[in-house]
Amino acid sequence: RLTTLYSRTLFDAVLAKESDKAGRFGYALSLIMFDVDRLSAINEDFGYGVGDKVLERLGILMRTYFRQHDWVARFSEDQIVVLLTQTDADRAVELAERVRHTVEERLWFTDHRTDHQVPVTVSASVVNVSVSVGDVVDPERLLAISERTLDAAKQNGRNRVETVDGAPSIQARLPNF
Repeated sequence: RLTTLYSRTLFDAVLAKESDKAGRFGYALSLIMFDVDRLSAINEDFGYGVGDKVLERLGILMRTYFRQHDWVARFSEDQIVVLLTQTDADRAVELAERVRHTVEERLWFTDHRTDHQVPVTVSASVVNVSVSVGDVVDPERLLAISERTLDAAKQNGRNRVETVDGAPSIQARLPNF
């Protein structure tokens, strides 16, 4: 409700359905996961109301960057996930970078105690999977790889995008009978 984005429950159902369709029709999937850098510190230092405003503004921003048929959902407390179907891998990375850059440039707030601007940034992971007809895509593995890649973006300095292309452990070819 706060972010005006889809819920995690709905996203999980859509991801399972789209993963199945990608295997039936052989089209690419990209999963972008964003995480607000240091949101818990923002909540502790400035109050949960400020953190909620950051998430609200981020949700509004996210909806402007993606196509109407892309799935943008709040994944957890400080994470937003986007499922792109039939999108070029380079385009998915470009979109993630544009969002990251726009957040860095526009999504700040003023600490009224000191009148200093407080920057807000996001880290992101992009997992691109080329799917052939007959492949089985495991949505849980896709999410797990995305979360590990997002952790790498955080560990490598935050406010960055890490990418995985291919991710062969996500898909398995069914045997021909």
